[in-house]
Amino acid sequence: MQASSDVISYRILASEELDRDRWNDLLINSTGGTIYHTAEWASLWPASFPCFQAAFAVADDGWRYVAGLPLVIRGRFPLRRIYSMPMGGYGGLLLRSDIKLRAGDCFGRMREAVCRLQPCLWEIVDFEGRMGYLVGYGFQRRRAATHVLDLKEQESRSRQKTKRGAVQSAKRGVEIKEIEDEDHLKACYCLLQQRDRAYGQNTKYPYEFFRNIWKELAAKGYARIALAISQERIIGFSIDLFHDDTAVYWDGASHPEFRSLRPADALIQAAITWALKRGGRWLNLGGSPPEAQGLVRFKENWGGRMREYDVYRRQSVWFNLLRRLKP
Repeated sequence: MQASSDVISYRILASEELDRDRWNDLLINSTGGTIYHTAEWASLWPASFPCFQAAFAVADDGWRYVAGLPLVIRGRFPLRRIYSMPMGGYGGLLLRSDIKLRAGDCFGRMREAVCRLQPCLWEIVDFEGRMGYLVGYGFQRRRAATHVLDLKEQESRSRQKTKRGAVQSAKRGVEIKEIEDEDHLKACYCLLQQRDRAYGQNTKYPYEFFRNIWKELAAKGYARIALAISQERIIGFSIDLFHDDTAVYWDGASHPEFRSLRPADALIQAAITWALKRGGRWLNLGGSPPEAQGLVRFKENWGGRMREYDVYRRQSVWFNLLRRLKP
């Protein structure tokens, strides 16, 4: 179907202005949509971070959204930063597959609307490799990587080598259960903080973000929080997301004193089983920074294959200088 650019309006909508039925219809009828494109994911940010807002750049032909770009806006002018999506979540342009509309031209019109906000930084994570035209708009490109597991291959194997750790974990008495109450959630968050302190880093997400994942996303079937339990003690957890045919291992941690019980393996096996029951085809195992070779080996032992993708960033000259001067 041909969509005439003459009748399309390009706007930026706040969460309360978005027609969620239209947005969900766009998501269903676009290629490359992820859990991070959902309005529910975007809504987590202002609910958890006081300095964030959710917004949506949309192309509207009068009765449906023909294209869209989810945005999270941080701060105010002149330090306004815009992400699609922040902190490792994939974003990028959604474009209906049943219309003839040039993605680059569509983004150009959306860019005009976004630039009226005068962001000092704009970042777009393009998982599908469809937005190379951003270079022509002044964005710089860098590569990032994750590992993706083919669930069909996992389904066809029984006790293959990659499951050995999960089998050992079960023999050592580790059970996988889903979160039941907020005390469980607090215990998980403590494990996360413990992990981050060990790496000499701050925990990126506040506790409220995890609570909102549990209360909002999990309640709507977009997520679950799994617990690895040994002798009634939580020794590990994972937060798994799901949309369309793809599950995502989003975050998790294990207690360092109980690593010999292989809770991480048990949690991955549980995520695979959960995703397969939901009709999933892929399990994205999360970011794979090149310096984390132990993490990379763990994913590859499970059969994960590296998948590179692009992160595009455009920032003002003065903001670039400011970042360089910052100690």
